Amino acid sequence: MDALVGASGTTSNGFIDFYSNKTQLTSDDFEFGKYLGKGAYGQVYLARKKSGEDAGTIVAMKVISKYKVKHNQWKINNIRGERCILAGIKHPFIIKLFYAFETNHTFFLGLEYMPNGDLQRLLCKSVYFNENTARLYSAEIILALQYLHKNCIIFRDLKPENILLDAGGHAKLSDFGFAKQLSSQDDKTTSFCGTANYMAPEVIKHKLYTRAVDWWSLGVILFKMITGSRPFDVCDDRQRTMQKIVSGEFSFDNKRAVLVSPEAQDLIRKLLKLNPAERLGAGETDARELMDHVFFNNINFDDLLACKYEPLTRKRKRTPPFKEIIRTKIRPYHDPRADSHEMIFEDFDYIAPSWLDPQEDSDVTRLREFYKFVQLLIYAINNFD
Repeated sequence: MDALVGASGTTSNGFIDFYSNKTQLTSDDFEFGKYLGKGAYGQVYLARKKSGEDAGTIVAMKVISKYKVKHNQWKINNIRGERCILAGIKHPFIIKLFYAFETNHTFFLGLEYMPNGDLQRLLCKSVYFNENTARLYSAEIILALQYLHKNCIIFRDLKPENILLDAGGHAKLSDFGFAKQLSSQDDKTTSFCGTANYMAPEVIKHKLYTRAVDWWSLGVILFKMITGSRPFDVCDDRQRTMQKIVSGEFSFDNKRAVLVSPEAQDLIRKLLKLNPAERLGAGETDARELMDHVFFNNINFDDLLACKYEPLTRKRKRTPPFKEIIRTKIRPYHDPRADSHEMIFEDFDYIAPSWLDPQEDSDVTRLREFYKFVQLLIYAINNFD
């Protein structure tokens, strides 16, 4: 839902601005806590909303300097695309966007805080997972991708670093900077993007590709979760790794891989088909092809979607009180070189209606549509010759 929820105002053309807030969000509305990490375009801090109905909401605030991206339209499109996609989707295994706002010099995205880090960090500690753990995480990712694909969205950068773990240990997709909104589920695109080790061969070869690229990436992740290594890596050599991906050559011959069950091997081989049309999940039923595979026979996907399964990770964290997580009070650096009104985007600001239940959320959406109609009608009457 790409709209604000807040007090109504009046625009310059006389329309009722049902979407605007009485007071626009700024960084002063938040208390900033510890530094959480660095992304492709900016830094991430822990932050807490100071006041309002949502006072106390803790988020991971992505802070992006406009100066660093102002000359790169690709990056600007990715930032805006991430905001638009996250504002319009809702799924238990996809990270939530709570806030989006901007100043003359900075973009801010307030995202759901994930206290258990990402899947990559967990893999670094464990090296590999047993198949039950890998099965559960894979199943949660499948449900998230199924939802995205039904909404004509290709994720395009599926990797362990972009799979975060919530307080209960469940997986959630994050970082939608490379995600692509298509006009239909079977649409194709050509952009060269993603992370080399997880790229599908058709992306590397600059060919038209579909949502099947996400299933290839899942195959690489499943291989890594079960064996502790990636199937196509060549001595940290990016170019040779991509050459090996394009060849499609991999095997289950390392010490750990030989212990992989026949069911898991079969699933991985079907996900890593060189021809995207032959890849599991490339058909009309998309994720259902994976869900029906024997590897997932003991997973009830309806129960999983309702979060009735308990993650099998060893460590689970609750979100502690903000005062316990704060280490130093940090204010995001404001780069004066980025001061420019040229990069102020219309409709970038967003506040999630997180305090509404699903029925109320639906009612508000219908009310917004009604207001749109009324505004257009008023405009037509006032401007009728």
